[in-house]
Amino acid sequence: MLKKQLKTIITLVTLSLVFSCTNNTIKKSNNIISINYPESNLFKIKDGNWIIIDDIKITHKNNIEKVNNFSIPSYSFTSLKVEGKTLTEKANTIDIGMHLYNVLKHSNKYIFHNKAEILINGKITFSRKDKKKILIEYKKNYPVNISF
Repeated sequence: MLKKQLKTIITLVTLSLVFSCTNNTIKKSNNIISINYPESNLFKIKDGNWIIIDDIKITHKNNIEKVNNFSIPSYSFTSLKVEGKTLTEKANTIDIGMHLYNVLKHSNKYIFHNKAEILINGKITFSRKDKKKILIEYKKNYPVNISF
């Protein structure tokens, strides 16, 4: 009897942990998606934050030297280090939008519908070349606007 109760408790705790972890992320999909980072919430973007677009995980970095083909700047990032001195900059919505655009363009999977708008307000609207739905996943507190 005690073993059965213990198994039930362990099962309930395990299920609780699984559901609490999965509820921490948001998943959206559609054929055409627009992504924009609102200027008022950019300060929330920290080193290590991420967004997954299809199978591409894009991570924010606070050091420009650590940036690679799958990363974009965090809100506050170090852009230059010379003789022990560092230059720290603050990203704006256009900076982040342009970096995200470059990562997605590099994958060669997407068609971009508004290249001029990326330069104006950082908003990217795109679809897949193969016409499949785009799947996006990110944590609930990630400051991004996604529309269809």
